[in-house]
Amino acid sequence: MITINGKVLEYVEGYEPYVRNTKEQYYRNPLTGKLYLEKLPGQPVQFHIFEVVVDDDTYEWLKGLYIAQKNGSTVKLQTEKTNGEVECVFTPDEFRLKRVVGEVPYWEGTIVLEEVQTK
Repeated sequence: MITINGKVLEYVEGYEPYVRNTKEQYYRNPLTGKLYLEKLPGQPVQFHIFEVVVDDDTYEWLKGLYIAQKNGSTVKLQTEKTNGEVECVFTPDEFRLKRVVGEVPYWEGTIVLEEVQTK
């Protein structure tokens, strides 16, 4: 069972969590002004990929959450593979749902959430 902000996503065709390290970053030496590549590996980041099928109401709700994160809001995700609720944000440009027209129109596609690193 997968819930986002307490609402259950009923038709999840695929779910895969994965961990990826952030990219190494450049930093500027304050004395010389030269750029150097950070030699330390990046921090691990947990991603959650969903293949979903949703109705119009759920699509509008998810789209509202995606747009609201531009103001700094996060979503709470809970799955069998997470330890309780985790705070996440939608990965930019990874909210890809397309409309399928048939007897009952619906939306299908992929959503990627990235866990927020809490200290």
